[in-house]
Amino acid sequence: VLRELNRPVPRVVDMCCGAGNLACAIGYKVPTARVWASDLTDSCVETTCRNVAHLGLAGRISVLQGDLFNSFSGL
Repeated sequence: VLRELNRPVPRVVDMCCGAGNLACAIGYKVPTARVWASDLTDSCVETTCRNVAHLGLAGRISVLQGDLFNSFSGL
């Protein structure tokens, strides 16, 4: 993760994101980062969406629902 954060536009994937704490922290602290957060459960996806919206990070953090790599198949 640290090596990726040194890029001009860091790209970070947070799999099994839970409440999205890691995705939100990276999105908040690294303004140039593009972050994808994914979880399987409805409640985790809903909580992550709320946290992303609360921090005003919807333009940089995408929240997906799916099982591990399946949620990223279209990216």
